[in-house]
Amino acid sequence: EYASGTLDEVMSIFVATHLTLVPSARRKVEQYEAMAGCMMMQSCTPVAMNSDSLANVLARMDDPSDTYKRTSCAPIDDSIPHHDLNIPHDLCDYIVLKKPRPRWRQLLSRDVQFTKITAGYNGDASLRILRMNPESSIPQGGSQADRYFLVLDGQIEVSGKVYNVGDVIVTHSSEKYVVQAVGKDACTCAMVSYDVFKFDDSRSRFYNFFLRF
Repeated sequence: EYASGTLDEVMSIFVATHLTLVPSARRKVEQYEAMAGCMMMQSCTPVAMNSDSLANVLARMDDPSDTYKRTSCAPIDDSIPHHDLNIPHDLCDYIVLKKPRPRWRQLLSRDVQFTKITAGYNGDASLRILRMNPESSIPQGGSQADRYFLVLDGQIEVSGKVYNVGDVIVTHSSEKYVVQAVGKDACTCAMVSYDVFKFDDSRSRFYNFFLRF
């Protein structure tokens, strides 16, 4: 779906970030795109372009107002302790576009924080950036839809398996799991979900009433 351009916006930026971090996956997608290009050339009837198409493109290239300017990530709210986000530039640019000044929210404790980039839910994808201090964890829970994690920095453990930078973890609907940061460094993840997370731990169920994660 990503190679054909049919993936939704949030999942597209999620996959693009994964490809930035994992060159072998990027090469595989390039092969899919090449195959799709060959299929289109064989199956599509050529259509004539306007006579001034080339001139219009060249004019746009020379127009200084169209120059793309890369923007660094906006500072996070100073009222909450934080670390600099070590994330790829494309994802950083998307965060600036969608949420010029993101704010961290605590998830039960200061050791686990998240910032909401897109709202989502009700069938639409939501994007969160999750930050976990060393050895911190999210209590057991799950959701009614698949949830996708991408490790941007550090290491996390999900259902007893450790994942490193660039790894993608998919937790399936109705699956119960615990997410834990492992190692001596903090962990940063991108998370895409289509439904809210519900805590299953008896001490944390109270937060299900007002915390949308």
